[in-house]
Amino acid sequence: MNPVRFVRSNRSPILVAIVTALLAAHTAAFGADPNGFPVCTAAGDQMLPVVVPDGTGGVIIAWLDRRPTVAADGVCFAQRVNAQGVPQWAAGGVQLSTSGDVNPPVIVADGAGGAYVAFGGDASRARVQWVNASGVIQWGADGSSLTTASSAKRDLAIARDVGGAGGAIVGWREVNGLGGLSDIYAQKVNAAGAIQWAGDGTPVIATNMNSETLPALASDGGGGAFFIWLGSNGARAQRLNSAGATQWNTTPLSGASNNRVPAIAPDGAGGMVAAWAGGGTLGTFAQRVDASGNKLWNPPNTGVQLSTGGNQITMIPDGVGGGIFVWQENRVGTNFNLYAQKLNGSGALQWLATGAEVCVAPAEQFGPMIVPDGGTGAIITWYDLRSGMTAADIYAQRIDAAGASQWTTDGNPLCVVANPQEFPTIASDAAGGAFVVWEDFRSGSNEDIYASHIGPGGAVLDVPSDGGEPSISGPWPHPFTDQVQLALVLPGAMPVGLDVFDVNGRRVRSLGSRALEAGPHRFTWDGRLDDGGSAKSGIYFLRVSGPGLSLIRSVVRLR
Repeated sequence: MNPVRFVRSNRSPILVAIVTALLAAHTAAFGADPNGFPVCTAAGDQMLPVVVPDGTGGVIIAWLDRRPTVAADGVCFAQRVNAQGVPQWAAGGVQLSTSGDVNPPVIVADGAGGAYVAFGGDASRARVQWVNASGVIQWGADGSSLTTASSAKRDLAIARDVGGAGGAIVGWREVNGLGGLSDIYAQKVNAAGAIQWAGDGTPVIATNMNSETLPALASDGGGGAFFIWLGSNGARAQRLNSAGATQWNTTPLSGASNNRVPAIAPDGAGGMVAAWAGGGTLGTFAQRVDASGNKLWNPPNTGVQLSTGGNQITMIPDGVGGGIFVWQENRVGTNFNLYAQKLNGSGALQWLATGAEVCVAPAEQFGPMIVPDGGTGAIITWYDLRSGMTAADIYAQRIDAAGASQWTTDGNPLCVVANPQEFPTIASDAAGGAFVVWEDFRSGSNEDIYASHIGPGGAVLDVPSDGGEPSISGPWPHPFTDQVQLALVLPGAMPVGLDVFDVNGRRVRSLGSRALEAGPHRFTWDGRLDDGGSAKSGIYFLRVSGPGLSLIRSVVRLR
């Protein structure tokens, strides 16, 4: 922080004294890195991270690790990072498996501060591991085997077993299935890691007529799961009950699809919402299916078309039958950019027919990932080649309920150091911001795992180097009209209050103090003054204070 950014020479001496003193009292404590903080920089390559929230403002990250001390091809490691960005488990991560395999991991939160992670299936059998909130693996050194079959399994996908006996449900592509073609299989494991369905896995779809690939799945809330996959005959869907029995005549969603992973989520009413890309230049599509397998959106044979030339689509549900979708699209004919669309529960477009622009900067934007922003919008991350074809960087953007970008046009840079940073993944922090995690080649010799914690205003949250200091985001939205918010992360419990000062250094609103636990919190100022009036347009200063704590941010109100 630089006090000069908040102090102007034409302001009163009182204001200068307040701002300078408050900032000076805290500036030295922060160790934020605008290009991310290291999660794992062990020797050898750490690759293809995946991430989920830990339920307390932090995240759990898993990755494929090829450090010299592990089996050939690499094994799975994981790390938990708390809301302050401090690793909670063993330095370098906890080893989840011992058999080497090239397949990347997939992950889902266990709902109790830990995670289920599935991996393998190519050079070794597909397996799943449970690591608890303390970083202790629960299902043996190599995890629980998902199948007794030795044939290759790829394209793993995972969901938590909600409404069943605990544990997880994992799907995969059976490489050499019926007739030598790929099929889709699944397995369920209980809280003890014991398989619950057939020893070889239960078939979701197995035919000798078509190749099926790239499954995605979501819990049905009753111990079973919804599935979508792609194949030579398009996009299809199926539901398995808690016993692993198919519930639908395989539901055709579209006759066309490409080779990009589809997206799926519960619809909030017992069914599912799915999205996929069509083949060639057909674009991206979405469909809602009820619990009985009935397609709810028109046209039923193709789904709602979101774009005419996009792919790599992902989504978040809105809980009432619709969702926000984001994809990459070569619309201008020279490079891929990012666009988004919102559908309501009836499948009607809520934004411009062509979608909202997320990033249309020159050069390529690839691999969008999306999470809720804690309200009615979303936070999106991607890797970006605007700095050059060999210098991919990590960017992020927040869009509101109307699809309007809330941060810097074309996104906020999260990492722009030398050499490529790619394959970002993202998880909400439960305070309106998110953790973004990526594969990083800044060393120039091997891939590492880095992360960034961004607040709801788009600022990189200060991550103290010793893990013992609080951190605060920039105000959001900024400027604001009706209300403004700050995200605060505390390393320990303490009473904390919020005061508002005008440009003359006068306190115009006090929101009092309340006892807060360690972790993320959010403060909101509604623009009202202590006398009940509404604050005029202008610059204000928000001070968060407590025992040994004094943080300040400036904000502009527009009326």
